[in-house]
Amino acid sequence: MMKYWAVLIVAVAMASLLFACSEPNTDPTETEPSSEQFSETVPQSAAHSEPTEETAPLACSFLYEFNELGFSLTFPSNWEGRFTVAPSAQAPTVTVTIDGASVFTIASDPNAEGAMECAEMYYAEGYQYFSESLDRTFYLKLDGAIPEDLSWNSRGPFGADSKDKADVMMLFSVPTVSDNGFAMYSQAWTTLVPAGNEYRSDRLGCLFTFPEEWAGRYVVVPYENSIGIYVADLAAQLPPQMYPRIYHLRVQSEDPSSILSEAELSYYTLVATQGGREYYLRIPDEEYTPEEIERYAPLLDDPMARFPDYFTLIP
Repeated sequence: MMKYWAVLIVAVAMASLLFACSEPNTDPTETEPSSEQFSETVPQSAAHSEPTEETAPLACSFLYEFNELGFSLTFPSNWEGRFTVAPSAQAPTVTVTIDGASVFTIASDPNAEGAMECAEMYYAEGYQYFSESLDRTFYLKLDGAIPEDLSWNSRGPFGADSKDKADVMMLFSVPTVSDNGFAMYSQAWTTLVPAGNEYRSDRLGCLFTFPEEWAGRYVVVPYENSIGIYVADLAAQLPPQMYPRIYHLRVQSEDPSSILSEAELSYYTLVATQGGREYYLRIPDEEYTPEEIERYAPLLDDPMARFPDYFTLIP
């Protein structure tokens, strides 16, 4: 299978994580998270917080943990006295204000029945898909811009994100372990490792149920409108895209961002429809080598032919 050297370079460049130490919160205007834990101890590595090549990690920071919402926010020490953090009592959201003006809000929704409808509601309210864990999906609404003197002035590792979204990603962390498995995060992608042989996405309305011997041998890379499933080779500590891809599922809806172009459609085949959504499976554009088929058996045993046995729509 062809390996893309550019992805490897990015992976190496993103290997360092943001380290921080604790510092007392001396800003009387800051709001402690209600019914949540405020901590002055920052974890050794923030799940999404990685410095750019131009920006060295700051020495101290403030950590706000929202355990019920499944995420935390870590603010550098130079933000002291400039920001407030306000969880909502009516909705599963947290709003951050800088210099008295609302800058962004993060919403958290469980991966459970009704997640698809909740996603559509958040999109209608101006939120965008932001991140995901095995248990929850996170949405981001940008109300303003982080001031230049507080910004990392980055657009993410591929330059594809807006500066404001990349700035928020530097503050955002997700627990890496849950009862459903564990996850690995970077600014470029999320890699989910389900604990068993089943992966369920209520947000996209589909379920994969693999043979029991697949448990722990595959990873899932979720995006706003698609799911990539790859062979797991976690010991090598490389991005999942550098291993054989088993499936890439694309979900098309009325949302303009989800619609495949005519050129893209030539690489996909329609496999299911439900509730105004169309599910397309990408046709493999490269063949597995005999070595890969043997090494990762039975994951690569003609997966396209076996797809109907593994894939189910959630009513």
